[in-house]
Amino acid sequence: EMRRAAVTVLTNLAGAGRVLGNETSSQTHSQRVLLQRLTSNAAAGTSGGSTGTGSRLENIAGAKRPAPIDLPPNPLNAAGQASRGLAAIPTVPKLLGFAGAIPFLTLTPYVLEAASFDSLINDASKAQVAYGALIVTFLGAVHWGVAMNSTLSGPRAAHILRERYIWSVFPSLAAWPVTLMDTGPGAFVVSLLLGICYLSDRSYARMGAVPAWYMTLRGWLTGLAMGSMLATTVYYASRDVARAKARLEEEDRARAQAAAAAAAAAAAQAPPVASRGWGWGKK
Repeated sequence: EMRRAAVTVLTNLAGAGRVLGNETSSQTHSQRVLLQRLTSNAAAGTSGGSTGTGSRLENIAGAKRPAPIDLPPNPLNAAGQASRGLAAIPTVPKLLGFAGAIPFLTLTPYVLEAASFDSLINDASKAQVAYGALIVTFLGAVHWGVAMNSTLSGPRAAHILRERYIWSVFPSLAAWPVTLMDTGPGAFVVSLLLGICYLSDRSYARMGAVPAWYMTLRGWLTGLAMGSMLATTVYYASRDVARAKARLEEEDRARAQAAAAAAAAAAAQAPPVASRGWGWGKK
C-alpha cells in the first residue's frame, strides 16, 4: 500500500509537472507572439513616423526657404534704366528730338551771359519763348495725327478719338497768346504748357496708342525744355526784382535830395536875425 501510495504521489506530481510545463510553454509562446507583434508595430510606427516627420520637415524647410530668384549679375539702377531707355529709341526720332532741344538750351539767358553775349539776351529770350510756343503746338498736333490714323471702332473708341481731336487744338490756342506776353511770364507759361502736355501724353500712352519709346523720349526732351524755360523765368524775375530795388533806392535818394534842397532854400529865404546887445550904454 505504501508502494501504491508512493507511485500515486509520483504519478500525480508528474502529471502536475506536465501541466505546468504545458502552461509555461503556452505562456512563453503567447509572450513571443505578443513580443513579435509589438516589435512589428513599433517598427511600422517608427518608419511611418520618420516618414511623416521627414515630409513635415521637408515642407517646413520648403516654406522657410522659398525657391531662389535668379537675379541679373548687375541690377539696374536709375542710370542703367535711363541708358537702356535711350537705346530703345529709334535713331532718327532720337536725333531729331535732341536736336530740337538745342534752341531751348542755347537761347537761355544764363548761357548767353556766360558766353559774353549780353547784348543778345533780350532778343534771344523772345526767340526762345516763341520757339517754345511752336513746340507746344507741335505736341498737340501729334494727337490729331494719331486720331486720324486710328483704326478703332465702337462708341468707346469714338469718344476717345473725339477727346483727342479736341485736345490736339488746345495747346496751339493756349500757346498763341504767349507770343504777346513779356518774356519772363511768357517763359513761365510755356514751361507750364510743356508739363501739361507731357501729363496728357502719359495718360493717352497707357492706351497703347503710341510706341513705348515715345514717352521715354518725351520725358528727356520735356525735362530739358522745361528746365530751360524755367531758367529764363528765373533770370527775368531776378532782374525785375533787382530793377525794382534799384528804382526804390533811386526814389529814396531823390526824395532825400529834394528834402535837403528844400531845407537849404528855406534857410536861404529866412530873414537874418538882428543881433542885440546886453543893454550897455542905454540911458
